Amino acid sequence: NGLFGTSILLLLLSFLRFAWSFSENIGTLDDPTPVYPYPRIVLVGPTGVGKSSLANVMAGCLPNNNSCFKTCAGGDSCTAETNVNVVTYLGNDDYGTFTIVDTPGFGDSHGEGDGPIITNMIDILKHTLGDANLILLCQEFGRFEPGIQKMVLELEALFGRDRIWKNVVLEISKWSFSEGAMMNRNISGVTEESALEDINDHLMSISHLNRSLPGVFIDSYAPMYPDDETQQKHYQKYTQDLWDMALTLPTLDFFTIEDILDELNKCQETNECLNEVLEGRLSQVENDVLGLETEFADVQNLTLHNSDEISTLKTDVLTNSDNIVAQGETILQISGDMTLNHANIQ
Repeated sequence: NGLFGTSILLLLLSFLRFAWSFSENIGTLDDPTPVYPYPRIVLVGPTGVGKSSLANVMAGCLPNNNSCFKTCAGGDSCTAETNVNVVTYLGNDDYGTFTIVDTPGFGDSHGEGDGPIITNMIDILKHTLGDANLILLCQEFGRFEPGIQKMVLELEALFGRDRIWKNVVLEISKWSFSEGAMMNRNISGVTEESALEDINDHLMSISHLNRSLPGVFIDSYAPMYPDDETQQKHYQKYTQDLWDMALTLPTLDFFTIEDILDELNKCQETNECLNEVLEGRLSQVENDVLGLETEFADVQNLTLHNSDEISTLKTDVLTNSDNIVAQGETILQISGDMTLNHANIQ
């Protein structure tokens, strides 16, 4: 009994230590997800754009290391579900840990569509994570396919079209800084600035984005060339830029399906209100146009009447002019006769 009691006591103490440790990690009930440290970065983008390779590198792994995030060659998507991991940024303890989220590619290459992807993302992001600092939208330069617009609209619906763009940073993926790649871009006149401007212009033309987004050009395969100074210089610059932005951006709360439906209802109500306003304004415009048409007809009739009067007056003026000329000739004749009579009298 004494041994049993001691075992129970030890087990109880172990449980209390675990409970204390767990409570230290999870914080208060008001903050249900503190086990995921800040900053929190969510990778999104079309399928096959290289999100998992980038996630590997950001976690300090090689780009093709499937023990971190599974990757596939070509344009296929290997990420079937949203994955949340706590890792050390670039594997460098000087940065510390952060939370990275790798999401499945929109426009899924397995033919299942985006429905299961979005449902999974909503569930994981809202109920597991809750919020994040930075949405890293990965996009290849020159790969703006028709499905991109659908993806962007789905992202706006998922995160809130009026909120998402404040926390989005562009990652122009598969942008190598090898000597050959840089030479090819120099020949074609493509620069980081022009590529970023081009992608921003495309996004603004198909979304509610109304400003240019900042961007980074992190080459996921640069870590495989540690002796290439040029590649390492650009890699260090853009990974540092991304980290700095992640640290300074405020958090973005994620929506639940109920939130999205509520936003949709508000949007529909707003549209209905706008339709009523527009219908009222259009009716007023129609009435104004009818009034103007009536006024124009009156002015046109008055113009025709005035034109007739002008023609009559013109005829009178011509007649009077002829009379004046005739009277002038008569006056001259009379003047001549008077002069002749005056001479005869003398």
